Amino acid sequence: MICCPICNSTTPYFWGSKNRYKIYKCDECTHIFADLSSDPPLDNLEGDNFRSFFTHNLMSSDKAYYHHLSLGEKEGLHTNITFRIIDKLIQSYNLGPTKSWLDVGCGSGFIVKQMGDRGWNAVGIEPGEWGQIAAKEKKLNIVKGFLTKETFQTKFDVISATDVLEHQANPIEFIKVIKFYLKPEGLLILSLPFADSLFANLFKSSWSMIGPPTHCQYFTNKSFNLLAYKTEFRVIDKIQYNSTRIPFLSRFELFNKIFDSLLELNNWGDQVVFILKQ
Repeated sequence: MICCPICNSTTPYFWGSKNRYKIYKCDECTHIFADLSSDPPLDNLEGDNFRSFFTHNLMSSDKAYYHHLSLGEKEGLHTNITFRIIDKLIQSYNLGPTKSWLDVGCGSGFIVKQMGDRGWNAVGIEPGEWGQIAAKEKKLNIVKGFLTKETFQTKFDVISATDVLEHQANPIEFIKVIKFYLKPEGLLILSLPFADSLFANLFKSSWSMIGPPTHCQYFTNKSFNLLAYKTEFRVIDKIQYNSTRIPFLSRFELFNKIFDSLLELNNWGDQVVFILKQ
């Protein structure tokens, strides 16, 4: 039986397929998700097996994947754009320096380094070995592994998880573990591909963000609000933006800027940053 991971409806309908995986859309909360019932849990995989599964066998080594992730840190690319949006939002809250920050699924360590450079006590956690390469090359505090309730002995003022929620087989349990480490007045920052977007509605399972088995959850406004409600969070800020480029036109920077501005003006962008509080 196929069951929606957000509202538990047992009547989702077939929405499309990608990489031999069936993708469903919930008729109740509009959540879109891939059926991973035949796959082993990610936390059962280690070393080369984890990297091969996580990168769709596209990366020959952890170092190669670290360098691939690091490309996104450049000005105008996805990781950099996402962080600039987060940084602008954080500054508007006047949280001040010397606060504590945890970045879950920190990848190449970009956010950990940026916040550390701003005076925060920043730590990351990353299950892939590329996180330890980032820790060494950028001199960062990055814990290797998946976040559990036994990982840390402290709570944090801010916890971020950028491009992580879409990887979770059980998003609600994932957010509950994060909540365990968040101070009562703390902020939770999530960025993710957004299914209430022009490209998702236009291309459906051919949308570039659809990529099971690693990308397996695709939130809409309705399903994300339900996730927040079920984990006892409230959304206090939201910025929708665009990262998809149109083939054959993407090399024209002026076109990209105008196109992105048009999508963002109409809330059609395929990425979103949410800020939540308890």
